[in-house]
Amino acid sequence: MLNTSPQSRAYLLFDPSELAYGFGTEHPFQSRRLVALIDLLVSSGLWQKSDEEGQLPFRAATTEELELIHTPAYIAAV
Repeated sequence: MLNTSPQSRAYLLFDPSELAYGFGTEHPFQSRRLVALIDLLVSSGLWQKSDEEGQLPFRAATTEELELIHTPAYIAAV
């Protein structure tokens, strides 16, 4: 049985505009992989696209937020 209490849930922040983003054909981050992940989550019952519980408004991260996990050099390169 799945434990779906709020304390044990993970969230996927996703906006369809992410499917248009890419680093090139040889980079592992490909939109088809994101589509496959979402399809897997939906088909396994772990995510309902219509479930708006916990949805956050989609926006670009600030530089300060990016610097919480990335170096300034990486941010500049991307």
